[in-house]
Amino acid sequence: TACGLRARIVRTNDKSANRLTWCPPLGESFIVWPPLVELEEAMLYRGVEFWDAGSCDGGLYFDVAGHAFAELKLLFSAPDGFCVLHTDCLRDIDVVASASATNPKIVSVRPGGNPWHLPHHYFVDRLTAWRAVQSFCHDGRCSPDVSWIPFNPSNIDS
Repeated sequence: TACGLRARIVRTNDKSANRLTWCPPLGESFIVWPPLVELEEAMLYRGVEFWDAGSCDGGLYFDVAGHAFAELKLLFSAPDGFCVLHTDCLRDIDVVASASATNPKIVSVRPGGNPWHLPHHYFVDRLTAWRAVQSFCHDGRCSPDVSWIPFNPSNIDS
């Protein structure tokens, strides 16, 4: 991923040294310090009509002292759930939330219009994804309440 890529900011609720930015799938604008209730609605209640619009993914970006710290990419596939991809921008390490490694099924998603074919164990249910988002919004880190594994897809077409 390209840590540090940002778009036009239209709304801000805080001017602290840390900054959380949300880019919904339509990507028409980025929102600084989005209300948690807005993110909760997107994660727990919005379906394919929301997540398959525009870029077909959502992103959260956490900056510290004006520098990219971490990114959380959110890809939704019904009925499989969310692929929650965390990038540590300082160490350039990608990890993904995982429910289990036992299902051989492949799930196809199209972030940015590019086809990705990912193992089913890269997808978690809505509540697990929401826990990952809540923790990320606090400090930009991976939630200790979610299982994370290295992101090493062998079948991304781009």
